[in-house]
Amino acid sequence: MRELTEYWKTKYDWRKQEKILNTYKHYKTKINGIKIHFLHFQPELREGQRIVPIMLVHGWPGSFYEFYKVIPKIVASSTEDYAFSIICPSIPGYGFSEAPHKPGFEVFAAGRIFSKLMARLGYESYYIQGGDWGSAITCAMALMDPSHIRGLHLNMFPVFDKNPLSYIQAKVFFPEKEQQKIFPLSKLVIKILREGGYFHLQATRPNTVALANNDSPAGLAAYLVEKFAMWSGCATNDTAICLESCFTKDEMLTNVMIYWATHSIASSMRLYYETMHSDDELRSASRIPVTVPSAMADFPHELFRTPEPWIHNKFTDIVQFTEMPRGGHFAAFEEPELFAADVIQFVAKVEKRLLEKTAEERKETTG
Repeated sequence: MRELTEYWKTKYDWRKQEKILNTYKHYKTKINGIKIHFLHFQPELREGQRIVPIMLVHGWPGSFYEFYKVIPKIVASSTEDYAFSIICPSIPGYGFSEAPHKPGFEVFAAGRIFSKLMARLGYESYYIQGGDWGSAITCAMALMDPSHIRGLHLNMFPVFDKNPLSYIQAKVFFPEKEQQKIFPLSKLVIKILREGGYFHLQATRPNTVALANNDSPAGLAAYLVEKFAMWSGCATNDTAICLESCFTKDEMLTNVMIYWATHSIASSMRLYYETMHSDDELRSASRIPVTVPSAMADFPHELFRTPEPWIHNKFTDIVQFTEMPRGGHFAAFEEPELFAADVIQFVAKVEKRLLEKTAEERKETTG
């Protein structure tokens, strides 16, 4: 941290980073009384092309900036048939989005706002992608508004079977590579205790933690950057060297600056508190299957991983499941090539399936 903060003081160029942030057009709109910030890339269509919209939703302690390295890769993959329109919103209370005005704002409330955002932009059918809170929010969107979701892509999908017998079945019948995601249970419990402290604090005493982080830029950077290190597979290596092999100093500090400049660390933490203190909607939703076409990108250094057989209990139409060779929690930021390729492949599969379905329906109608 000493080296990073010294770089921040003496070499980091915020004006240069502002120009990078302004590579894409940014907008604000008021939805449900909250000013929502979003980035919106709109393609210039060639003859015969149609727009395929995709919303990319960040988590904590990330931001819309996480997707800056994948946007050009997704855009460049446009085909003769379609071109991508990309929307990256800031979750209410994060970055340049206004904080919610009253208690009770949880992932379903965020999902409703983002669904309204897509409708306001004129998109009736679109893809959604998420990790961390973005995963929870996009899953909520898929549950509430499946008729408008063409496909759901996730790089975090914590699905746990509450039946104790399922762990016995997993130990006996699952392939070894799937067993390693949850066994030995002692290792899993230790990991939860070691890495889950932030969650408990932010779900119970977010204002106390926020005051400490708002008072010191170095303290805020330490709190956020530590998560980037631990959740990117750098916990057992030379942390500084490993961390900078995943993210540059400028990338880490720009993400920190988005929190610092907007004073949003407190409101970002409130999402933990409000979600954990919400009514039965979330608990009921955990039992409802997601029926839209879905894809899972399984990165080896993700915070918590789920055996593939359990995922089918929650997601009924899995089009694609990819075991990634490397990468962690901040997948788009850390491994943009792998991340973008997986999203592009998933969209291509679903678009092909939709075209085949349309052709079959026309055949039945004319026949």
